[in-house]
Amino acid sequence: MKSRINSIDSSDWVGYDYPHAILKCLEKCKKELSVKNAKLMKEYHDAMVRYPLAHATRLKHLQHIYQITKMIKKDWNDVLRDDIDNVVTRIMETYSDSKGQESHTSNDFKKVLRIFYRWFTLFLLSPVFRCLLTFFFFRLVFRF
Repeated sequence: MKSRINSIDSSDWVGYDYPHAILKCLEKCKKELSVKNAKLMKEYHDAMVRYPLAHATRLKHLQHIYQITKMIKKDWNDVLRDDIDNVVTRIMETYSDSKGQESHTSNDFKKVLRIFYRWFTLFLLSPVFRCLLTFFFFRLVFRF
């Protein structure tokens, strides 16, 4: 038995097919969200690819932003501060624990929303500043 375990090459083992899951998530966004929001999700994914973010991190961000976009029920271009506050309230009501305290899930949703919304506000700037600011933004947020 010991020789069989040692003969398995760890490079052949794939725990989770993240690239395929990312593509499925982007396809779901394209089907179920508006054209503008689907395009924005694709551009956010492209921005995450340009910086060394792991596949699992990208998938988690895309899935969370997809859920948040469905909660908002608007294009991100039309989102106001009140919409963000309402979504945060809904996240806390849905994902907090039974005592109303923050859970890991609610914390993750709010963290991803914060990162995405900061990127989105930078994305609205002119293309010249967008490239530089996006680089510094991801460098600051993910500290690499």
